Amino acid sequence: MTYHADEDLFIVDVRDLPPLEADQVYEVWLIGANGAEPAGVFDQPTDQHAIVADRDQYETLAITAEPGPLGTEVATGEILATAPL
Repeated sequence: MTYHADEDLFIVDVRDLPPLEADQVYEVWLIGANGAEPAGVFDQPTDQHAIVADRDQYETLAITAEPGPLGTEVATGEILATAPL
């Protein structure tokens, strides 16, 4: 993961996530003092994604498998990957 402070932009590079069920998507979560906030969904186990967020507001990024195609407002799936911010 790369962070571009001048743009509050994270570039998340995921590799070889576990396979999804046919009706699921991977969902990215930004976790801070106020809990987890959804930050986008994708459906490929290896890919790159841009996420705009203020790094000072969050401590961790997590990825879960959630019902598709839009994901959920509250994480329900198992955490598949995490990274400190």
